[in-house]
Amino acid sequence: MEIINDYKNFIGEMLTVPEMQNWVLDLLNKSHISQSIVSDINTALGEALSNILSHAYKSETLKPVKIKVIVDTEKAIISVRDFGRKFDIASYVPPEATKGSSAGRGIYLMRKLMDGVQYFPQEIGTELLMWKSLTDHYAVASD
Repeated sequence: MEIINDYKNFIGEMLTVPEMQNWVLDLLNKSHISQSIVSDINTALGEALSNILSHAYKSETLKPVKIKVIVDTEKAIISVRDFGRKFDIASYVPPEATKGSSAGRGIYLMRKLMDGVQYFPQEIGTELLMWKSLTDHYAVASD
């Protein structure tokens, strides 16, 4: 397993979401993490980026998104930092399963896919920290 500790800054817009996800996928695949874990992380990352662009940045363009990836022998950690409107997790209302709306399901899905999801308000914007255990799932892929 290759240990990873890297970050990259991106322009936060819908057109760069695939680039952001591919950068993270490349790093995770270098670490030989199982594809089921990589898939969970990629889905959670897509939801996080969608939330940033839809809520933190709304109609603003050319705002930065900083993504950091840390992988060691025990866990994979993804940090996503925006510089837009702050997100207050205390104001989050989980979606009701019986309602037809998909609003609010991104955070719910991230929490189901990842072992931990935390939001940290910054002076400007918010940092989202998500992690997935690699030891609980024996998540190292075989070559």
